[in-house]
Amino acid sequence: MKLKKERILKIIFRKKLMTPEEYETKYKGKYIDQCGFDSFMTYLSYVAEFSSKGRFLTTNEKIYRDREKLEKKFGIEIITMEDI
Repeated sequence: MKLKKERILKIIFRKKLMTPEEYETKYKGKYIDQCGFDSFMTYLSYVAEFSSKGRFLTTNEKIYRDREKLEKKFGIEIITMEDI
């Protein structure tokens, strides 16, 4: 996962969607779910792959709570099963 994480972040930084400093201070470790999984990295993988198309389905309440801010910044809609 570490290589995948580094590759995802490299794409995000190259697209100038976020700086390394911004990641470290605002996002790193903020959206860990109840199982210890980092939902933000999964979200960023969608951002890196799809740009502004598609939807990101999550069960993580933390990332869903911040969805408006994240959608505005990164362009991928965040939804839950209730939204479908």
